[in-house]
Amino acid sequence: MVGEIVARAQADGSLRPDVTALDISWLIEQFSRRSPDPIDPAEEANVRERLLAIALDGLRGPALASRAADVLPGRRPSRRAYVARWSTSG
Repeated sequence: MVGEIVARAQADGSLRPDVTALDISWLIEQFSRRSPDPIDPAEEANVRERLLAIALDGLRGPALASRAADVLPGRRPSRRAYVARWSTSG
């Protein structure tokens, strides 16, 4: 469902085109209560840097932004890392 919302917002220009549904999921988690499970430190640093840029930019796309960053820092979040974070082992 988040993917559909992201796609619609990007289509009308209200959300920056390089934000992914996983960015939004991580953003929600970042500003909510965090789980105590460990995460790869490099992945966490990458995600935090992207989320800070997204939050500071206000998520505004070209239709709404008077000044937005050209490119988000880091790489897109890893689906594998996100799934592993929420999967239980045995």
